[in-house]
Amino acid sequence: MGAVRIANRLRRIGAVGAVVAIPILGGCGPSVGEVSGHLETVGGPAPGLPRPVPGAVVMVDVHGHETTVHAGTDGTFMTDLAPGAYTVTGTSPEVDSGHKPCGPDTPLSVTPGQTAFVTLACQIR
Repeated sequence: MGAVRIANRLRRIGAVGAVVAIPILGGCGPSVGEVSGHLETVGGPAPGLPRPVPGAVVMVDVHGHETTVHAGTDGTFMTDLAPGAYTVTGTSPEVDSGHKPCGPDTPLSVTPGQTAFVTLACQIR
């Protein structure tokens, strides 16, 4: 409901002159950030180039809340998350039957309205 319609309605019910708080919902900006990334293997036999792998990616915030997304066969994943710091780990059935966690060296920081990029590298021998 627009501010003008609210003001007209208040006039009709006799609330003119009263202090009324009107929440403004539009234009508040995004309350989430986007996370985009890749799950891949590194190392192995020469030449040891990164290779995308499918799997699961788990993001855990400072309160212990988990968000799980799936990386496709091209290793990519994407999701929206609340702002904050996250620990990110991934697993792939193609790396130690999905039992070896893969991850970045640093925590992930999510900012409202921004896209954070992360690569999860699964070291293979």
